[in-house]
Amino acid sequence: MGLREFTNWDIRSDLEDVEPLKKYVFLCEGSNTEVAYFKHLMDIRKKLNVNPLIDYSILERTGLDATVSAPIRLVKYGIQYKNEDNFDSDRDTLIIVFDADFFENKKNEYKKILRKGREQGFIFGVTNPCFEIFLLLHYDGGANKYIIPRVKEFFPRSRSNKDLACRILSDVSGMNSKSNPKIGVLAESVKVAIREEGYLNKNIDICHGSLTSNVGQIIEGILNERIG
Repeated sequence: MGLREFTNWDIRSDLEDVEPLKKYVFLCEGSNTEVAYFKHLMDIRKKLNVNPLIDYSILERTGLDATVSAPIRLVKYGIQYKNEDNFDSDRDTLIIVFDADFFENKKNEYKKILRKGREQGFIFGVTNPCFEIFLLLHYDGGANKYIIPRVKEFFPRSRSNKDLACRILSDVSGMNSKSNPKIGVLAESVKVAIREEGYLNKNIDICHGSLTSNVGQIIEGILNERIG
């Protein structure tokens, strides 16, 4: 399996020769939108006042694995990475981010994924129906403007409404989230998203049929962590 870790820890001269005391590693189902977002989040870590002894990085799939995105496979990738020398199970945390829409009628399979990952100490960032729901929260009042009023259009998922959140986000942002890496700039408003996420369901164990995101909650935990 091909995995590559992307981090900007080693290019920050203010911490030259200093190793992080704790690391958060994001492994995402999507290889474009989510990666663009978390890479920008890494770029603004100083602006967000992230503890300087905390690193967060992105684990990207490479080669033949680049197009493999099934969440159960992500758990397997996570286990592979966890067994490598650069991951300290006592200090580091792997976060798997995926969409729950595929599992609306596969609840047992969904529970199996969460159980298997949690046994390894992994954290799950889940959006339902998709990551674009989380991105829409980066606009002030986004939950009540763009998401909640259209809940009946999101569920149940159908071919006609499969990309509804993407279309709404495109109208609001002027960008195609699937193909334009500049969508990552929304991370500048992550604190707005953390607040707006409070209007949605954040309990990923009971997310079926519910507008769900706990990604902001996870990021908030990183922002508030104080070590060293």
